Amino acid sequence: MPFVAKTSILALALLLVLACSGATQTGTRNRSDASLREVKKVSGHSWTVADIRFDDFKFAQFQISHEGPALWPIRGQPTKATHYFVEPELYGHEAIANAKFEAVDQHGVLITIIPVLKQNAAGGDPFFYGMMLVPDRPFRIVVSGQAVDGRPYKLVYPSLFVPTGKPAKRETLIPPGTTPDEAKKIRAWLAEEARQQYIKIKQEFEKLPGGVIVMPRTRVSNVKYAPLFSPLGQPRGVRISYEVEFSDDGYYNPELHVYPEYENEEWRGKVEMRVLNGRIEPQPTEESPQVRPNPLAYGAGYDYRAHTTYRFTAELIPDYVIQNEQQTKFCLYNNRFDSDQRSRAIWAALLASKTPTTYRVYIENSDFEGVIENFYPQHVLYNTFVAEGARDCGR
Repeated sequence: MPFVAKTSILALALLLVLACSGATQTGTRNRSDASLREVKKVSGHSWTVADIRFDDFKFAQFQISHEGPALWPIRGQPTKATHYFVEPELYGHEAIANAKFEAVDQHGVLITIIPVLKQNAAGGDPFFYGMMLVPDRPFRIVVSGQAVDGRPYKLVYPSLFVPTGKPAKRETLIPPGTTPDEAKKIRAWLAEEARQQYIKIKQEFEKLPGGVIVMPRTRVSNVKYAPLFSPLGQPRGVRISYEVEFSDDGYYNPELHVYPEYENEEWRGKVEMRVLNGRIEPQPTEESPQVRPNPLAYGAGYDYRAHTTYRFTAELIPDYVIQNEQQTKFCLYNNRFDSDQRSRAIWAALLASKTPTTYRVYIENSDFEGVIENFYPQHVLYNTFVAEGARDCGR
């Protein structure tokens, strides 16, 4: 359907300071067993009914394109008594508890409930799609339901659709050299494919009590962290664990993002922590399995079961550190900061800073946002890789 040299004396002194603040542990090689600490949850945006916006409502049909059958938006008004694929676009899905789509006349009188379903896109965020039999009179689209703050909402898409008696303009690309008889068969096949899809959508829609879509909820808990140490016992990143439970079966992507939150705005966005190793227990399923070095290498997008507690563990290092395919060596991608003199100066200043750093922790498809305070600055992490043999990737 639609549409990741030796440590200087100053660095060692900093390690002692951080140890006093709770960021480091005593010992060397066994420090990777440091007890986990809670990631401090911060109050992010509180989603309310005011965040919900009805941005668009598209009609589309199956057509033949250069790449084969595809859904293409129609041009102009829809045709009376014709089935179309529809795609409502709602902004602020995090604020939606449930939703129902209806067609009403110019006076707001209900014409019909529109069969609309919900799926999750590749990033895990939901999108809506369905199929509609166009009424024989002008209509508007209304979405209504309840927001997560408990308040009801009702949004009317501003466009008034005025159905026409003529077929909607479409861009069917019949391959060159197709005979009239073959072209007729192609159009008939498209119509039959649309009919079969409508049946499937209607069957799924009938499972929704009252045509109401209940938005799934993701519960994140026990988000904890500990320093990640190298085999030689030096700090090179952070290890984070968290638990996730889903209200419904389906595809989700509770991907973890960790990045330094510098007070200097010019430094922000220069570095993000990426997953070096990771695991999920129990292991979720994947419709089209990918080859991954570890289950969290390319996000956490899988099919998850409802009411099952999934435990995630991720070991993260700075994203300017590159590991070879054999996973035996590292190099430092300094050239990414070499675009101009200003970028080089910012990178040099960032690496020279020995101030303990706050790291922002964010988990997609959830409302979790937290911080790790007084953690290692990039100076310490960078020097660990240099001291243990990492060279510049361009040399």
